[in-house]
Amino acid sequence: MKERARKKEEGKERDKERKRKKKEKEIEREGGSVWYVCVHVSERERRKVRARKSKKERGRERKKERKR
Repeated sequence: MKERARKKEEGKERDKERKRKKKEKEIEREGGSVWYVCVHVSERERRKVRARKSKKERGRERKKERKR
Protein backbone atom coordinates (compact mmCIF):
# COMPACT_ATOMS: atom_id res chain seq x y z
CA MET A 1 0.00 0.00 0.00
CA LYS A 2 2.82 2.41 0.86
CA GLU A 3 4.38 1.77 -2.53
CA ARG A 4 1.12 2.61 -4.30
CA ALA A 5 0.67 5.80 -2.27
CA ARG A 6 4.21 6.88 -3.10
CA LYS A 7 3.67 6.27 -6.81
CA LYS A 8 0.44 8.26 -6.68
CA GLU A 9 2.25 11.21 -5.11
CA GLU A 10 4.97 11.05 -7.76
CA GLY A 11 2.30 11.04 -10.44
CA LYS A 12 0.69 14.14 -8.95
CA GLU A 13 4.04 15.93 -8.90
CA ARG A 14 4.68 15.03 -12.54
CA ASP A 15 1.24 16.30 -13.52
CA LYS A 16 1.84 19.58 -11.69
CA GLU A 17 5.20 20.00 -13.41
CA ARG A 18 3.67 19.22 -16.81
CA LYS A 19 0.91 21.77 -16.27
CA ARG A 20 3.40 24.41 -15.22
CA LYS A 21 5.60 23.86 -18.27
CA LYS A 22 2.58 23.93 -20.56
CA LYS A 23 1.50 27.23 -19.02
CA GLU A 24 5.00 28.70 -19.46
CA LYS A 25 5.07 27.74 -23.14
CA GLU A 26 1.62 29.25 -23.62
CA ILE A 27 2.79 32.47 -22.02
CA GLU A 28 5.92 32.61 -24.18
CA ARG A 29 3.82 32.10 -27.31
CA GLU A 30 1.62 35.04 -26.38
CA GLY A 31 4.75 37.10 -25.78
CA GLY A 32 3.20 39.02 -22.91
CA SER A 33 5.33 41.03 -20.53
CA VAL A 34 3.23 41.55 -17.45
CA TRP A 35 3.07 40.07 -13.99
CA TYR A 36 -0.16 38.08 -13.97
CA VAL A 37 0.53 34.32 -13.85
CA CYS A 38 -1.63 31.39 -12.81
CA VAL A 39 -1.73 30.52 -9.13
CA HIS A 40 -0.10 27.11 -9.59
CA VAL A 41 3.23 28.64 -10.57
CA SER A 42 5.53 29.00 -7.57
CA GLU A 43 6.88 32.37 -6.44
CA ARG A 44 10.31 31.74 -7.96
CA GLU A 45 8.80 30.71 -11.27
CA ARG A 46 6.50 33.74 -11.21
CA ARG A 47 9.54 36.02 -11.22
CA LYS A 48 10.98 34.20 -14.23
CA VAL A 49 7.81 33.89 -16.26
CA ARG A 50 5.99 37.03 -17.26
CA ALA A 51 2.50 36.68 -18.68
CA ARG A 52 -0.21 38.95 -20.02
CA LYS A 53 -2.42 40.79 -17.56
CA SER A 54 -5.88 39.60 -16.67
CA LYS A 55 -8.90 41.54 -17.82
CA LYS A 56 -9.42 42.70 -14.25
CA GLU A 57 -5.89 44.12 -14.03
CA ARG A 58 -6.22 45.97 -17.33
CA GLY A 59 -9.50 47.51 -16.18
CA ARG A 60 -7.91 48.61 -12.92
CA GLU A 61 -5.03 50.28 -14.74
CA ARG A 62 -7.34 52.04 -17.18
CA LYS A 63 -9.30 53.37 -14.23
CA LYS A 64 -6.10 54.75 -12.64
CA GLU A 65 -5.16 56.41 -15.93
CA ARG A 66 -8.54 58.17 -16.10
CA LYS A 67 -8.08 59.54 -12.59
CA ARG A 68 -4.75 61.17 -13.52
